Amino acid sequence: MMGNPGMTNVWLAIIALVALAEFIMIVAAAVMAWRLYSKISTTIDQIEQRHIAPLTSKVHVLVGEMREVTAKLKHAEESIRGVVTSVEDKARVVAAIAQRGWPVLAGVRAVSAAVRAFSNSGRTHTEPGLVSTRDRPWRTV
Repeated sequence: MMGNPGMTNVWLAIIALVALAEFIMIVAAAVMAWRLYSKISTTIDQIEQRHIAPLTSKVHVLVGEMREVTAKLKHAEESIRGVVTSVEDKARVVAAIAQRGWPVLAGVRAVSAAVRAFSNSGRTHTEPGLVSTRDRPWRTV
């Protein structure tokens, strides 16, 4: 099967032209991809400068303020804990004194009541008169 050598050369030329066309298309796609990459990179840089950088600085300021507030709250919490602990200690002392001293207080009240009763010299205690007026038809003290 001997073929025509001229026809083989034609087919080889067609294959070479197709390969060249494929190469040109790949180079064109690479150039377009590079242009698209550079445009995207420029756009991202502009977005960072216009929008993200100011937001980042504001966020940093807010984080700094939050740290200050947190530190102040921690200091206030420590102060309040100290005050509460001090009040608890004082309340325990007062409770201990009241627990041990209530008989003395009861004795003082009893003696005071006895002195008032004996110093009254027979007079009885009277209730104040309950008066009803036109503005107050009910009787109140």
